[in-house]
Amino acid sequence: MKELLLTKYKITMRSLLTSMILFTCSILINAQDISGKLIDKTGKGIEYATITLMSAADSSLVKGAISEEDGSFIFENTAPGKYYYEANYIGYSAYLSPAFDVADKNISFPTVTMTEASQLLNEVTVTAKKPFIEIQADKMVLNTAASISAVGENALELLRKAPGVVVDNNESIQLKGKNGVQIYIDGKPSYFSSQELANFLKGISSADIEAVEIITNPSAKYDAQGNAGIINIRLKKNKNFGTNGSLNLYAGQGYYHKSSASLNLNNRKNKFNTYANFNIGNSKYFNEMNLYREQDSKIFDQTQRQYNESAPLNTKVGVDYYANSKNTFGALVSLNTQYKDVAWQSYSNTTIANIATRSRIDSVLNATNTIMNRNVYGNVNLNYKYEDTSGNQLIVDVDKGYYTARGNSFQPNYYVSADGNQVFAEKIFSNETPSTIDINTGKIDYTKSFKKSGITLTTGAKFSNVKTDNSFRFFNNVDGIQIKDVYKSNDFAYTENVGAVYANINGKASDKFSYQAGVRYEHTNSIGDLVRDPSLPVTDKDYVERNYGNFFPSAALTYNIHKNHVLNLTYSKRIQRPNYESMNPFEFKLDELTFRRGNPFLTPQYNDNLELTYTVMQAANVSFGYSHAEDVIVDIIERDMDVSNKAFINFRNLAVSDNYSVSINSPLPIKKWWNGFTSLTLYKTIFKARFEEYSFDNATPLAVNFYAENSFTLPKGFGLEVSGWFNSGSIDGGTMLQRPMGQMDLGAKKSFMDNKMSVKLGLTDVLMTARWAGESNVVPGLVMKANGRWDSRRINLNINYRFGNSNVKGARNRKTGLEDEAGRIGS
Repeated sequence: MKELLLTKYKITMRSLLTSMILFTCSILINAQDISGKLIDKTGKGIEYATITLMSAADSSLVKGAISEEDGSFIFENTAPGKYYYEANYIGYSAYLSPAFDVADKNISFPTVTMTEASQLLNEVTVTAKKPFIEIQADKMVLNTAASISAVGENALELLRKAPGVVVDNNESIQLKGKNGVQIYIDGKPSYFSSQELANFLKGISSADIEAVEIITNPSAKYDAQGNAGIINIRLKKNKNFGTNGSLNLYAGQGYYHKSSASLNLNNRKNKFNTYANFNIGNSKYFNEMNLYREQDSKIFDQTQRQYNESAPLNTKVGVDYYANSKNTFGALVSLNTQYKDVAWQSYSNTTIANIATRSRIDSVLNATNTIMNRNVYGNVNLNYKYEDTSGNQLIVDVDKGYYTARGNSFQPNYYVSADGNQVFAEKIFSNETPSTIDINTGKIDYTKSFKKSGITLTTGAKFSNVKTDNSFRFFNNVDGIQIKDVYKSNDFAYTENVGAVYANINGKASDKFSYQAGVRYEHTNSIGDLVRDPSLPVTDKDYVERNYGNFFPSAALTYNIHKNHVLNLTYSKRIQRPNYESMNPFEFKLDELTFRRGNPFLTPQYNDNLELTYTVMQAANVSFGYSHAEDVIVDIIERDMDVSNKAFINFRNLAVSDNYSVSINSPLPIKKWWNGFTSLTLYKTIFKARFEEYSFDNATPLAVNFYAENSFTLPKGFGLEVSGWFNSGSIDGGTMLQRPMGQMDLGAKKSFMDNKMSVKLGLTDVLMTARWAGESNVVPGLVMKANGRWDSRRINLNINYRFGNSNVKGARNRKTGLEDEAGRIGS
């Protein structure tokens, strides 16, 4: 019985369920306690040190513990066997104990005096390896460089690997079954429409991403925008002393070629740190989509292929000036653009038949759409940070951003006979769609630490001004001549001002209870102004102004049941404001019979989010979540009531939705050379719509989002990785029932030149299972079925070379203000 228990303990963290069972079983047998104490050179206990108990046989993890305020620690109910333990604390060298046997008596080790790392060596080389996924108290972190199979992926593709994240066929992002995720870049919110955001993320290579942070319940310090939470993409910023950098080269082949190159440079000397990043790429992507539609007693069966190019040219240059130990000034300039006009093309074939005689094709619509575009996004940031040794902090950020896009579309439509020999009609359209976004923000955050009471107070304010100007000039092409259609052309200007103030407090009520509570107030003034041709009458949709203010409370309560067992309860109220794309009523045609149209009367969506999390061993956790949303913003495929045979994507407010979720996340330290991670999210969402024309109640079946990864460290610098994700059926947009889909990836790695150079080879979607499908029949008079695939199977090769000084001076590294700039994290 004891030998069986020992075997089970070697795989304790394989899952949260196993961990809980073994913890219970260990109490029921005659297991022993192991205790010890850690102190510094002055004799003071070291609190919050991490102590791991390892099996002496294979170095697999058995248990973990955290030291108390006096430095003491204990491993309770340890089964008989041979072990050793390792103690780690920031700024100190790791302590490794001799191997010891646990038999029938408790063991109490002598007090260990830990040695400061800076006393051992004047200079140490940083070789620590982060796991791909880290679970922290307030967020989940994906460390991009730790994944082999992520090589060559862009930021949007990387998000598909994130636990609980779903990227649908329209490239919209959901988190735990909820839409309205707010995407941050380097701690700053993006202001793009969904399609602009997708294109922007495609232009960011995974090689330039430091980490992806998933925050489901942000505190009052963060903007209230984003009802499903925040996903923050942190780009790389080198912090090492001296001159150093890295060169990254990527080549991939799927349906089409993909390639990119990036260079990171950093120079840190005395009081200045200067850094720069350059990235260029050239790729082409493929999508296939099939749409079957029953409407107005007819069947429309469409097959469409889409091709789009990507030619990103991204630059980031920054400087930080450390005036003294307390004051830091920073400036950052970034530019994301394309070095050439890129094309988005679609080719579609739609057969049209009567439902009564569905076997006989009446006509065929052949349509193409070619859009040539170029986008430019620039941002300038000025930052000031004050931080003293008492934990008081002041951060000021000022940002100026500007986005411009230019697009020209040519779209011929031909109605032909079933055999293609006769042309019944032709309609040829073209349009010009220039747009600009002007972004101005300023914010200030102040943190006051009250050490005697253990309370920290954070307060701040922010103001943002966003102006968008979008023109839509629509032309009918007759005999090669462009004739402007004034009924379908317009200029749409949208201005939004948001002012915010907040206060947040956190502290400890006792040794077991800690808390965080805050409130944020945001006032919004928005104006949507649609300008049509002077010959057209003014309607109530042309000018829409809104003024509203809201309080957004947030709170968290943490209860330490035991050092290795923690409960955390969080609540936050969030808002999702409609973006200008969803409010602009102009029609963007996919072909002659399908188009997209915005709704200027959209109102903001509000969410109340509640989550209870149970964490074991500071690693595995299980979370129970509930979210209630009102005026849910969705895009719905509806019939055009004015013109028969046409369908369009419309943006509307549903009445309410309720989301229930359970998430289990656990690292899997199986062996010293074999690590993994498993994430399982179950959720159910209920939608209710109450429109004047129709209403519906729609609920997902119990949906599943699963991610698993196994990485293997082999001799001589080799490494292997197997990972995969799976999404079961779910409801998209309140109406479309999505079918299951998933993907498995493989990766291999080899390190050279003392780990300065690495070569990674990856194969994505090995089994070709990343195909989507769905159907909708909740809209009266419309039945829709759809399926498709994208360029998901690819072979990717990545070469990374690090050069220059890779060392960090220990004494310098321990000073405050030399870590990532907190001022780069937005409020």
